[in-house]
Amino acid sequence: MILERLGLGKRTWKVARWEFLGTLRNRQFLFLTVLFPLLLLGSTLVTVLLVTPGLQESLIAFPANTPEELETLLTPWVEGEWGVELDRLLSALIAGAFAFVFLFVVLFSGTFVLQNVIREKQSRVVERVLAALTPRELIAGKILAFGALGLVQAAIWVAVGLTFLVVIGPYWEFPTWPLLGLLFSYLPWEKLLLFLVYFALGYLFIASFSAAMGSTMTDVFSGQQTQSLIVVLPAVLPLSFFPLLSNDPQTVVYQVLSYFPPSIPGAMMLRLALTDVPLGEVLTSLGVLLFSTVLMVRLAGKIFEIGILMYGKSLSLREIWRWTRG
Repeated sequence: MILERLGLGKRTWKVARWEFLGTLRNRQFLFLTVLFPLLLLGSTLVTVLLVTPGLQESLIAFPANTPEELETLLTPWVEGEWGVELDRLLSALIAGAFAFVFLFVVLFSGTFVLQNVIREKQSRVVERVLAALTPRELIAGKILAFGALGLVQAAIWVAVGLTFLVVIGPYWEFPTWPLLGLLFSYLPWEKLLLFLVYFALGYLFIASFSAAMGSTMTDVFSGQQTQSLIVVLPAVLPLSFFPLLSNDPQTVVYQVLSYFPPSIPGAMMLRLALTDVPLGEVLTSLGVLLFSTVLMVRLAGKIFEIGILMYGKSLSLREIWRWTRG
């Protein structure tokens, strides 16, 4: 009964399954999921080798067989060449990777929700769909489907990245397995549950907003502009200011971003990976994000229910505000 009131009945799961399987066959999804990370990894590797020409020779010069041996050999070189401690460098790399994957997965999912809603509205397919479903069931099914696709994409990205490193590593004579073991040992295992909570709430916030905006827009371009300005740009800010955090984990910029809903997941994941955040700040940020997400989900349901069947013009903020108050 509770699940049905939230729009999570049998018909919602059927919508989620249909959207999930349909998007898996989408060429854009396949490109972003497989080719994009390969291109990104290749360009990153070339850039790193060009910027730090001594890195490959240094790694080759470290014939380590275990992560411990590699750490002992790399520590003086990293401190001498880059002027930072090895553990801090690895923590920063891992934190950046977590935030990067989160942002791309969540923003990808939100963008697909937006595009899907607008396309169905333009083609008037939604009129036939809503003859058999309630608006709440439809929006819930879409959010579930694209959230699952985001997780599939994240898993594929990790697999592609690891495969790339394992295959290319020996070719470049990198100590691949000791390096993977070293990175593995620095994963913040005790904080992964918090990462998942921030990930889930952040996704629900962005996906709900995207579905609501899509239902009020007449074309994909105007919808993406609005989404980018209100959600995407703030969500990317923590990664944009990452050098500030790596230099000073207590910087005021990240403390502010830790309480601004679209930026909370990325900012807090980075801070948690790099430093010990006071429990009070963690609970406060989670409370703000939870409240914002619940509010956004409820508002999105109201906006979607009315806006999805209105055609001819994009709605103004005043009209949307009037709906949400009703």
